[in-house]
Amino acid sequence: MTRKLTALSILVALFFSSNAAQACCGAEALMGASLAGPITTLPGFLMPKRKTAVAINVNYVNNGRLTPFQIGEGVRAGLGDADDSHGTLRPSITVAHGITNDFTLFASLPYVFHFDIREFELDEGGKLKEEGNSIGWGDLSLMGMFSLYKNERTKQFLSGIAGIKLPTGNSDVSYAPGDNFGAQEQPSSGSFDPLFGAAYSKVFQNNVSFHTSALYRYTNEGVGNNDMGDVFSYNFAVVYPVHRFFEGDYKGMTISEKYAAKTSRELNFVERIVPEHIFGQELSWDLIFEANGWWTGAPEVDGVQKDNYGGNTLMLSPGVRMIVNNKWNFHANVGFPVMEILDEYQGGQDLQINLGFATAF
Repeated sequence: MTRKLTALSILVALFFSSNAAQACCGAEALMGASLAGPITTLPGFLMPKRKTAVAINVNYVNNGRLTPFQIGEGVRAGLGDADDSHGTLRPSITVAHGITNDFTLFASLPYVFHFDIREFELDEGGKLKEEGNSIGWGDLSLMGMFSLYKNERTKQFLSGIAGIKLPTGNSDVSYAPGDNFGAQEQPSSGSFDPLFGAAYSKVFQNNVSFHTSALYRYTNEGVGNNDMGDVFSYNFAVVYPVHRFFEGDYKGMTISEKYAAKTSRELNFVERIVPEHIFGQELSWDLIFEANGWWTGAPEVDGVQKDNYGGNTLMLSPGVRMIVNNKWNFHANVGFPVMEILDEYQGGQDLQINLGFATAF
């Protein structure tokens, strides 16, 4: 594969990981190692020197709602405020550049839609107040990955991660004249938040690969003297490459000749189904299975912790990546919650969908 795909894998993964770290490319070759990167989990390998990649991504989270039972229990227990929403949509653009072969720099900017926000206020009789949609620019994240260990013989790669989230977005969106949404419902937290973590990759026989990454966001005080709570994201992924064209394997062949050469061997069950070329375009595929989790601390207002926020969520996220002409990367996965340990009364999350495409030059 070309080195372009390495750039895409890290780029898309870093966008999703940084967004999960508020709540998280597809590419594949490094130094001839033929690596296949995941979608949400960060890989341990870096972009090649002087390579630039651009990705457009869309993340949608479908939220659960506070039930009438939870509301009633909250009133009886005398708990404080709570809120829920129908869901959150985050389209974004991410740009990455390989400063050296051992250091990659990223910038990511989302636009945030929080849909159909409702707020529960005990001091107003324990009723849900319909507030509407909170829409605006999210915060710019700047991050760097640096190599800590790499072994091309054993195909193992370990990298560190460091960065910061800047308060560049909208943190004063209102639902009525003079009435702003709460800090946790704003597109921007209004705070400077450092980020740090690590990522590891190991490639096995037939280029099947394992990846794991962890990212911590230390949250500082932002809009309205609110500290939104620290966030720790943790991810695991297995990537199975299908229909992969490696540079040099079919040098000088036409697309039809490549297809004939590849189909002369015995095909696996996936290769019998998915196409290898369409309308003269060369296609490669990856099947990806991930476990994506995040822990969120409870917010604090003026140093006082709020009830009904924070907890731990784990999702299983199967996905697929299609690479066109070894340049354009299209990816998608769907996350299903398998564990939710939430503090007090919350709606939780029902589903997460990630879609996007990227290219490198």
